[in-house]
Amino acid sequence: SIAGHDISKLYREGIPRQIKEGRKIEAVSKTDGKLYKFMVLAPLAESWGINPQQLEFILDDVLKKYPVDADRIYLTGYSAGGWCTLMSMTESKHLTSRLAATVPMSPPPLYPENYGRFKLVSDAGIHAWYFAGTAEPQFLENILRCIDSTNHYQKGLVKLTKHQKAHTGWHEFYDPAYRDSTDNLSIYEWMLQYKRNK
Repeated sequence: SIAGHDISKLYREGIPRQIKEGRKIEAVSKTDGKLYKFMVLAPLAESWGINPQQLEFILDDVLKKYPVDADRIYLTGYSAGGWCTLMSMTESKHLTSRLAATVPMSPPPLYPENYGRFKLVSDAGIHAWYFAGTAEPQFLENILRCIDSTNHYQKGLVKLTKHQKAHTGWHEFYDPAYRDSTDNLSIYEWMLQYKRNK
């Protein structure tokens, strides 16, 4: 588990690992042609994962201290971080309305009541790019349920990358050099297509 108090654990996977390995988390927007350099926030959970209330507190704190474009808050995470991403998308109108786009990877199941809140996602117009592997069927099944729940309210908000890996593979997808085979975009280029609905 990456949770705990040892901050060096953050560099085992995800975007912090990309940064530690020397990759720049930046991309040129296909929409406006500008280069965007991402400000990365990677909270370390004391136990299993960050919950939506903790995320909201962290966002409030960061927005007070740093020059963040509040219309371009993107949320991504893998495994427990993917769970936090989905829970935050479906927690409350206030939190959902703060997000521009999300990239949940291999998230465990949500709380039952959150599956009934995907209208929040539709109302906020949040696009989500889901990743899950055929060798992790329970996580893939969860993602398909979330996609169906979103599509029930509005089609066209979701994208799925189904890979052949088990509960791994995130390093490849977080690499800025990764390109999806359907639209030739990295996750960072994909996120930049979207700004928060007002």
